Amino acid sequence: MESNDAIITFDTLYTTNEIQILKLALPLLSSQLQPYAALLIKCRELKYCLDRLPKTKIEHFSFELSYLDAFLDSALPYCNEKQSAAIKQLRQLKHSIDMFDRMKGMMTMFSEDGADDLSSLFQIFGQNSCTGQETSPEDMLRSVMSKEQTDLFQQFKQKFEEEL
Repeated sequence: MESNDAIITFDTLYTTNEIQILKLALPLLSSQLQPYAALLIKCRELKYCLDRLPKTKIEHFSFELSYLDAFLDSALPYCNEKQSAAIKQLRQLKHSIDMFDRMKGMMTMFSEDGADDLSSLFQIFGQNSCTGQETSPEDMLRSVMSKEQTDLFQQFKQKFEEEL
């Protein structure tokens, strides 16, 4: 779906015929009155949306991650440089999570005892093949990261440790 189609679909779902008529009449007004009419239109849209809010408590909240890539691609043209950089980092994080999930799935297929938890994954790959010494999960992760990813990981780790 094109990003404009998604915007048009949203606008169509959260409007009324009256609001659409007001929008069509907007160019008929003088430039001094247009901002007031636009405010009236936005207030009517807000009231329409508020009237349609569920009256029950929302108990489950989730994201449709399968649509995330399409969303990021559609949102990118509307972003400034800082937002674009954040989207690129988010896309890289999602890619890393997807890769980890695939690796975890493959490990369960090859696991002899059927263990599919994270600790068994690190135990299998945690042995240093040259010295026979244990390798930490962090060392294993760093060995497959680029310089930029390693720097980003270090920044994330520092922020996480500061939060604790």
